[in-house]
Amino acid sequence: MKLSSNRFALALAGGLLISAVSSRAQGVIGTVSNQQLDPSDWLYTITLTDTSSTPIGNFWYSWTPDVSPNFYLPAGTISNISGDDGWTGSAAANSIQFVDNGSADALSQNQSIHLTYEATFSPPDLANAPHSGLSVAYSGSTGIESGISTGDFTVTPAPEPSSLALLATGVAGLAFAGRRLKK
Repeated sequence: MKLSSNRFALALAGGLLISAVSSRAQGVIGTVSNQQLDPSDWLYTITLTDTSSTPIGNFWYSWTPDVSPNFYLPAGTISNISGDDGWTGSAAANSIQFVDNGSADALSQNQSIHLTYEATFSPPDLANAPHSGLSVAYSGSTGIESGISTGDFTVTPAPEPSSLALLATGVAGLAFAGRRLKK
């Protein structure tokens, strides 16, 4: 029994390590969180982090040139698009393009930025949309015509505090069980 729990703990730790290394290799990491404003309006906040050595000046949320149908946000009204540090945004079909206002505002290595928008679609609608969150970022601030692409990456839902607490409780339980088995 002791060997099985040790193997399980090693496999879990290995999986978490591989996940962390894989996400760092992408060049950009994005998470999205939400807040309900009224029964049919949600505020979404995207936290975008540049993990590459190339500055990011243009971010297309829920759009890529690689995977058809290319636009992935659910149907609904999108409004009040904005960002930190002078970044602006606009809706384009069922996606959003965020751009910096020049090279001084570009996102540099290990920097993060918060980008927001309001929408009439709910978080479950967003999560269930095909290719939900599939996005691309560019080094240039004018779009795909200029700049280097980071490649496709997925903006994932930010874990809720209750999910993190549940994970921490499970890890603590495994550690406690492992200690009891050793004794």
